[in-house]
Amino acid sequence: MKDSQSAIDPVRPMVAPASIDPVKEQLRATQEIMRAVRFLNKTELEILGQGYKYAVSQDIVARRPVVKLVDEATGATLYQIPPDQVLRKAAELRRKLAMETRQGNPKDGFETD
Repeated sequence: MKDSQSAIDPVRPMVAPASIDPVKEQLRATQEIMRAVRFLNKTELEILGQGYKYAVSQDIVARRPVVKLVDEATGATLYQIPPDQVLRKAAELRRKLAMETRQGNPKDGFETD
């Protein structure tokens, strides 16, 4: 007669997480970076001055988006920025603008003198 424990498999097979399509994930990441670049071009460069813009291109070797600050007059790349830094910079600027909006808006209780 078999022992009741030997009939029970104590190890359950692990359920694999839903497979992630790397192409779709890369597309999603690139779109998120492009939204951040559009936001920065619209807000931050108004503060810094005209004549510059952020541009997104694709690094063919690394297969990743590349963000550059470009001089619009010459087309020269002033510097290249890692995409994750662009996302952080956009998030920080959004938070800062939201705080400034709340502080300057008497309706929300954050009045400034």
